[in-house]
Amino acid sequence: LDESDIPSHAQLFKQSHWAWLMSSIIWVGILVVIISISGGSSLGDAFLFPFALESLMALIIAGPRYLRWKQTAYYLSDDMIYMTLGGFTFLQKKKRIIGIDFDSIANLELKHGVFGRSLGYGEVMVILKDKRAAKLQYLDEYEGFMNLINANTELPGLDEDPSGERLEAMHDETLRALGEETPSGEDADAESTPGEEQPKGKDFPVE
Repeated sequence: LDESDIPSHAQLFKQSHWAWLMSSIIWVGILVVIISISGGSSLGDAFLFPFALESLMALIIAGPRYLRWKQTAYYLSDDMIYMTLGGFTFLQKKKRIIGIDFDSIANLELKHGVFGRSLGYGEVMVILKDKRAAKLQYLDEYEGFMNLINANTELPGLDEDPSGERLEAMHDETLRALGEETPSGEDADAESTPGEEQPKGKDFPVE
């Protein structure tokens, strides 16, 4: 796909600034600790400023991540997701754009990770019907992104991993759809068919 294939009315969604800050801070912190423990190096001592080496390494670490974040964007039209994947501007003459048709989507899953909920970003997993998946990390305004897709599709609308009461509700809904009821206690014994007995002394297979 080309940028000209993205409709002009498509809505733009960007990654949070934490997409490049988070990983950069971690690696820069590790670098500073290592240099501090080692007491610097001959290369570092040759610089006029005490933190020149650390600054240079920080730029090398953060620069590519910032450029990738700057170019990464997600567009939503009425029937398609357009993912613009970023990289080095001077190496990548043409942006890489991937399109995902709404009809090929089976479900959406939302994860926040350790800091996502407090920092305001989410990771949206777009699960396709052929079992493949596209991971949209550090997505800002993830709720609007998912709501717009759900509004134009017939997806279940499940925006987070099912658990607890939600899981029980899904189970009950499945049973109702199949026209079944869950037997328990004496009711389960009452549902057994009269006149039918399981052979004694043998393991009866459970279906």
